[in-house]
Amino acid sequence: TAQFSAGYIESLQFHGSSAEEGFQKRLKQLRILFKPLAGQSIVAKIRNDYNSSFATIVTANTSGSVFVRARQLADGNPFPVGRMYQLRVEFTSSSGVAPTLISADVEYEIIEES
Repeated sequence: TAQFSAGYIESLQFHGSSAEEGFQKRLKQLRILFKPLAGQSIVAKIRNDYNSSFATIVTANTSGSVFVRARQLADGNPFPVGRMYQLRVEFTSSSGVAPTLISADVEYEIIEES
């Protein structure tokens, strides 16, 4: 039986509540909870407004880690502004065991009216 060494999960496109859908938003914070890492890694990425590529937010690869939190992109730039966001969580397994994602949570603010 083949075992996967890597994979990813993508969220649905996030527009906010129905009342917020047309408004510009900026993420304030991303939190991801997972079972303790044991040689595995997790990389959180984001894209907005139908961009084709994802920007890296944060990487977790320290054994025993159970969460990551980020308030900016991995390169130090602020989260991009957009009307729509999509998250992607990439993972790498260790000895055939993938990390177990528990939850992902974002906080955002409305920054201008449409």
